[in-house]
Amino acid sequence: MRALSYENAFLVDRLRGTLPVLLACGHDGTEQPEGVPPRSGKDLPANCLFNTSRDRDAASLTRAVAEQLRARAGEMPYVVIATFDRDYIDANRSAECAFETDAAQTYYEEYHDVLGGFVGEIRAENDGIGLLLDLHGSKRREEAPADIYIGTENGLTITALRKGTSDDVLYRRRGLVGLLQAAGYAMLPGAAGVPEHPSLTGGYTVETYGSHHTDGIDAIQLEIVAELRTDVTRRLALAADLADAIASLLPRWVPSPTRSRSWHTRHRDERPPGRRRSHTPLA
Repeated sequence: MRALSYENAFLVDRLRGTLPVLLACGHDGTEQPEGVPPRSGKDLPANCLFNTSRDRDAASLTRAVAEQLRARAGEMPYVVIATFDRDYIDANRSAECAFETDAAQTYYEEYHDVLGGFVGEIRAENDGIGLLLDLHGSKRREEAPADIYIGTENGLTITALRKGTSDDVLYRRRGLVGLLQAAGYAMLPGAAGVPEHPSLTGGYTVETYGSHHTDGIDAIQLEIVAELRTDVTRRLALAADLADAIASLLPRWVPSPTRSRSWHTRHRDERPPGRRRSHTPLA
């Protein structure tokens, strides 16, 4: 199967899909925007969280998930990836916290203009609903070890998904978290009613485009530990498992029963080597 082809402008890769799923990755870029010096973090508003660390291989994981979704559904998700380095612009912050020079504004706005445009297109074509997954990297928290940390502002950014359902919509056996747990990943939260990690409840992207806004879609931040991202075998296995888990939620946004069934049944056993089945955090 031919590789997915991305367009790029102002150091933002984008793929226009047809599935009501949008994958975003804002912290794995390596390029310097023209005329933009590194950020210093000085004179920022007090509410800004300054960080320049790179979420290494999060972009590769995002692209692999997109490929796996196409293999399963026969259609492409929407994808937005910042290729500018976080040293210069932080795509997952508000504008007042994201950059320090006027030259950086065009790149930052391009990222969010594309994100916002895709959210609007998904809503227009799917009766106002859809799913945004914002992929990041994180270290494993010693006080709360996990492989993947979920951030939804404790359910706020998935308001539409939870409407009319129980609070365990992500945590039932065929939910996003439940299926990833069954595939061997330690999740936090791992059960309904457990609070999200206080430092990983979700950043600017899910807060801005989540379904608690009338013009948003369900938005989930995934913070993934380094060993799952940087080891290629584990990364490809996670991409396949994550595509399967997304499938558990897709029928909520796809009106056609035939298409929903085909999403669940196509290529269920076609996954790369290295799939894990242990239920403990990765070493």
